[in-house]
Amino acid sequence: MTARDNSVGEAIRAALLCRDAYAKVRAARAAARDWQLGRLAFAFPTAMPEHPGRPERPELLAPRMMPRRGRGQSLKGLIALFHSLAHIEFVAI
Repeated sequence: MTARDNSVGEAIRAALLCRDAYAKVRAARAAARDWQLGRLAFAFPTAMPEHPGRPERPELLAPRMMPRRGRGQSLKGLIALFHSLAHIEFVAI
């Protein structure tokens, strides 16, 4: 295999381009595992994408329909906080 086929850069790029959230997580974990096990060459033969892959039609709700985020002091507030963090991280990766 060439560095292009088996590189950390290509593994990261593939994870970034995944449109499904669960597939994105699996690809990112596989890239990290393969890197730690020495299966990936340290090469970035292709540029990273301008934008990450996203679901084609995400369900969008009005802000008033979302639970209020507090400081995480109640179970409901903690769930709302984790939900918002999940969205932030999903966009980040």
